[in-house]
Amino acid sequence: MINLIKADLYRIFRSKGIYITTTILLVLFVLQAFGEIGSIGISSDEMEGATEIVKGLTGRTAPLNVMRANDNLIYFLLPIIIFISSVDFSSGTAKNVLSTGVSRTKYYFSKLILSMLFCALILISSIVIPTTIVTFMNGFGGNFDWEYISQILNVFALQLLLLFAVTSVGNFFVFTTKRTAIVNGLYIAFCLVPAILILMLYSFSEKFYKLLEYEMVMNIRTSAYVNIMAGEEIIKIIAVGFVYLIVSLVCGLVLFKKSDIK
Repeated sequence: MINLIKADLYRIFRSKGIYITTTILLVLFVLQAFGEIGSIGISSDEMEGATEIVKGLTGRTAPLNVMRANDNLIYFLLPIIIFISSVDFSSGTAKNVLSTGVSRTKYYFSKLILSMLFCALILISSIVIPTTIVTFMNGFGGNFDWEYISQILNVFALQLLLLFAVTSVGNFFVFTTKRTAIVNGLYIAFCLVPAILILMLYSFSEKFYKLLEYEMVMNIRTSAYVNIMAGEEIIKIIAVGFVYLIVSLVCGLVLFKKSDIK
């Protein structure tokens, strides 16, 4: 599996796509440091609370503020998943690798693990880069103590779980469809359509508000407030993350084992 991951890394860093994606991400992080960007996708202040990125940040307040818009990262996970997993099917590399005796389980996990490593790196960068910029501009503005660190880690851990779940769903789409165009459509639909439908239903009845508790993008946004949430709310978000992660992993692996590779 290590050799598969090394081969993928070598291929990825020889392509222009990864550098274009990295550049766009860096621009996003800089804009967040200057308080110029909030969530990209569907939003409703009435339904999710104020999630705007505020200006006049300090190094101490920057992480929790920029993490309120970390649902933006799911859109940048898509090209990463395509570079790592989907390209192999469109180029025929997957069939060649499997024909050498590599098991489908090992192949699936090598792609998923590498995708998750990039996911973790992107999440860490989304916190560290804006915080560093803001600290240089406005100072840290407080004590770097355990209370501060624990608040950041609480949000980070929860968002990492949810982004891992989204990454797993993306890989599920890759290994079940094996077509990049279809993966793009399904992934974007997964990120946008549920919230749109819930917003439409919410306009008719407020009882549909509860559906947002099972919608991944909204969970990533609200996870930034984990430090002021009730215990049962946190448990519910964790449960949603694990359900998406485990179901997509198991279903993707089972269907991939039964599928034909062309």
